[in-house]
Amino acid sequence: MEEFRSYLPDAVIHANLSETAQRMMKLSEQEHAHIAELAAEMLAEGRQPSDLLASLPDRRLPEPEPSAGILGENLATVLQMQKLHALWQRLLLASELRSGLEFGKHDIPEFFFSETETPDDSAKGRVIYQRSNYADLAFRHFFGGQDSVHALYTHSFSVVCEEVMRGNCEYCILPLETSSDRMIDRYSLKIVASCDIPIEDGKKMIRFALLRRSLVPLFQPIDGNTLFECVIPLTDSLSVADLLLAAECCGLKLCRIDSGFYLIDESSVHAIHTVFSIGQGDLCSYLVYLAMQTPDFEMIGLYSQHPL
Repeated sequence: MEEFRSYLPDAVIHANLSETAQRMMKLSEQEHAHIAELAAEMLAEGRQPSDLLASLPDRRLPEPEPSAGILGENLATVLQMQKLHALWQRLLLASELRSGLEFGKHDIPEFFFSETETPDDSAKGRVIYQRSNYADLAFRHFFGGQDSVHALYTHSFSVVCEEVMRGNCEYCILPLETSSDRMIDRYSLKIVASCDIPIEDGKKMIRFALLRRSLVPLFQPIDGNTLFECVIPLTDSLSVADLLLAAECCGLKLCRIDSGFYLIDESSVHAIHTVFSIGQGDLCSYLVYLAMQTPDFEMIGLYSQHPL
């Protein structure tokens, strides 16, 4: 009987869980190596990288729930640990996919862009905005010295957006405020650059955005001032905490977050609107992670933020 007095069931359960976790990690390493080889083969065959994501039979790793009768009061802790483990596995898989496809951490694969159309010849180089001294400064900041760019003026922000949406102008300029954010979403415009214009003797700044119907390559290389803006639909199995923790693990820094109903593929969905600072983080892996977990996410902007 003396031997059983020192018996600690919690310690035995902990040891068994640790051993199981180590075995799962070894299996995961084999799976990741196989995925990397598969990605390299697909790329060598000239197939599109998006085929790799589409070919995965189940993009979400299973999360079996332990028995409450066995684990008792430790159930909540174990469930949380399992969620963190599953999240880490998905991030590892995203990183392996990026490496297998030979993408750098700042590369933006073409299949992440929602549109690829080019503007009509009549719209190229046409920039429309509601004129003010500050908007004129923003225009000169974005296009100073470019003779092929022409400015057009109108009386309202809605007309500014409509002219770009209808294809009459290639770009428009808007001040980035709460009201204009909703307008950007309503007209499905994309932010391709932004700048801060000083007002009131330089004591305050107003931020202007340069917008287009679709994303274009960055005006400047990705550096510590580059921002990534996106709308991510929420689901019962994907929480805000998961998305933010994944971004943090990829080295992205959260600058702003809002929640509400947004238009995605012409449907109103409950989602979060996030702005991340890329810095030296692994943007491409985070994009692959989002593509696996919530394929309907939408990129709103990828742009550099520099003062005037």
